[in-house]
Amino acid sequence: MDDKIALLINLPLRTRPGFSLDACLSKIGSIIERAHRNIDPPFYRRLMGGVSKDHARAVVATCHADLTAILRVTLQIQNICKDMASSGDEATRHAGNALAGYCQRLIVATHDWSARASDFEANIFGSEKALLEQCQRLTRLHETLAKPVDNLSDW
Repeated sequence: MDDKIALLINLPLRTRPGFSLDACLSKIGSIIERAHRNIDPPFYRRLMGGVSKDHARAVVATCHADLTAILRVTLQIQNICKDMASSGDEATRHAGNALAGYCQRLIVATHDWSARASDFEANIFGSEKALLEQCQRLTRLHETLAKPVDNLSDW
């Protein structure tokens, strides 16, 4: 994978929360893409036998676990950004508020995806379509937030 940072432990949360959020955002994008590819494989992959639903559920379970770890880091970044927003000069406050808001949007979308993934893992009727829609929503959110978060990665 082309993640910016392989291990979440190495992220500079306190010193550069913008960079850490950018790294988490790129990891979220790659995880969602992997889950989406296995839930709804491309045409030629389906033609050649596709992916079994059990395999897709296993991949979604792995993605769910990875996303939970990233969610914990995103919550830490949000708390640091809220502290940033309450102190410092005006530019630091604005950057802290912006980053905290982006974190909140990611957290809400990730919780929704996790609920749909749990339903898919439990094999509930109609959960595949709901999870695909949530994957598309999270992908759009990733594309929407990529540039603003990248601009704030110096903070």
